Amino acid sequence: MRSSRETADHSLPYLVAAALVDGSITEQTFSPERYGDPGLRELMLRIGFRGDPRYTAAFPGHQRGRIEVALSSGQVVTLEQSDPLGHPANPMSDDQLTAKFLGQTAGILPDAAAQGLLDRLWALEKQPSAGELLTATRDLTVA
Repeated sequence: MRSSRETADHSLPYLVAAALVDGSITEQTFSPERYGDPGLRELMLRIGFRGDPRYTAAFPGHQRGRIEVALSSGQVVTLEQSDPLGHPANPMSDDQLTAKFLGQTAGILPDAAAQGLLDRLWALEKQPSAGELLTATRDLTVA
């Protein structure tokens, strides 16, 4: 894998390896230090994929996936997911959207700036123009 945020973002082996090691995918997952980690790159070489015609047939109405991890003990751990949180068939609540937004902006925007932007986004339909929102985002101070 080339070392860039863009290739990391679109590399299923990288994303699976990072999720297995870190427990989740966050903004930090896409830092040069993380996607360049030799341990993750080694783990990526041990990850394989194959399609499942049943899952393909269900798309785009449903998004399904299954991950099987074979442990060194021989035990196989399986995780199957259908319509992950945020999929149209499994929408997020307003509270979940708020928590995700604030989690993604943490460490990037000061808390007050993130909350102010979130408030503007929640009131988007009341804004006289999209230009005001764009100006507000341009003027944000990065943490």
